[in-house]
Amino acid sequence: MSVSMVSALRKHPSNPVPMAPELPAPVMDILTDVRRAGLVCRTAARADVFRTCALLASDNRVTRTGFAKALVQCLTQVLAKKPVLFRPGVSELSFDERWLGSALCAARRGDAASFAFLMRRRVQAEDRRCIGFLIQALARET
Repeated sequence: MSVSMVSALRKHPSNPVPMAPELPAPVMDILTDVRRAGLVCRTAARADVFRTCALLASDNRVTRTGFAKALVQCLTQVLAKKPVLFRPGVSELSFDERWLGSALCAARRGDAASFAFLMRRRVQAEDRRCIGFLIQALARET
């Protein structure tokens, strides 16, 4: 496809170019919870990744909101950069939200290879188990 065709497609209102791949509604609901948790956790104290996961694993009463808060606090520590989370209601997705949405989708469909690939791309080896636990727990809460 030529450059002029691509620019024509982008300008034409009947052929919008999607900003992000479509995510299933349950995954978007989880991302909304993560965004809300991001607003709350901006001023929260840092949490130890391993201790947080150990506490959550031992408590079967933890809600999706609890897992979302733990994930936001832990992602802030384990990713190379602070994750970008938009406010709830924003239709666009940040790179970090798209990555998380893809990981949630892989976990929901039981695609271990895709999930492992996504984890290896962003999370250091020593933190993958804990972050993977949090993401998979959120995926089960739908």
